[in-house]
Amino acid sequence: MAYLMGETSASRQGDKSLEKNGTVWRQRRQYSREYTVLADSFDESEESILRTVPRLGSVLGGCICKSVSVKEVEGVIHPRTKKLTALWKISCSFDSDVLLDPLELDPEVRWSAEQEEEALWQDVETGEAIQTKCGEQIPITRHRVIPVLEIKRYMEFPFNPNILLNYTNTINALEFWGAPPQHALLASIECDYVEIELSDTQKKKYAHVSYRIKFKFDPHTDQPWQASPLHYGNLTWGDGEKTFVTQIIDREGRPKQGLLDAEGYELGPSLEPVFLKFNQFLTKDWTSLGINRQQIGY
Repeated sequence: MAYLMGETSASRQGDKSLEKNGTVWRQRRQYSREYTVLADSFDESEESILRTVPRLGSVLGGCICKSVSVKEVEGVIHPRTKKLTALWKISCSFDSDVLLDPLELDPEVRWSAEQEEEALWQDVETGEAIQTKCGEQIPITRHRVIPVLEIKRYMEFPFNPNILLNYTNTINALEFWGAPPQHALLASIECDYVEIELSDTQKKKYAHVSYRIKFKFDPHTDQPWQASPLHYGNLTWGDGEKTFVTQIIDREGRPKQGLLDAEGYELGPSLEPVFLKFNQFLTKDWTSLGINRQQIGY
């Protein structure tokens, strides 16, 4: 992905003026910013380059970005890949007198990450079970990085609250932002009502809606949002026909908890632990929400 190197030195321009609209004088601000962007590769697209700078319709310093121009200026060697790439100059013009229908603005997109605590049952490098030399599990946890995507956009007023009921806490049925099905969780949907001035005489209410999506990836499963508890407990089958259960006991005959195999029989100390699989979230088609990468032009 292209890298924003910063604003071009000594490139800032701007002016203020008073303009009369009927009997009302209004102050107008206009300015421009020029940015230097290093492409990831020589054939990276202009659309990808433009994602590093303010988008058309975005607000900066109280003004709206009304135009963007991009120009490739020279070929350079990428400091990380050591391959030929391109250096770009991008000029963005901002104006305080541009009034847009918020429904025409591009959605705001933000990536972040959070930590999720999870049980760890085996060495992540060797795959060796985390247990004592006598075969007993050692309970430990670790923090796992979860990528988080936030999308904010304006929608018609009023917002339909059924969207929250139908889609919150569901996972994607189709590919979503490059993630395979069942790898993204729609963790929350929030809505604020805002009143926006469209002209000197017209104001209108809009719903400002935000979506928070969490991504989880696990090379050992294609359904990483499933619950995967360790199969252990107090009881095991008392016979080979599974007709009754009995308390697991230790060598001295005292009740204890023990690991179980896939059928529910007590697991030997040298065998691999078994993890059960349970669905925690419903799978849904999110197409109607209009938030996939292709739908919002990313």
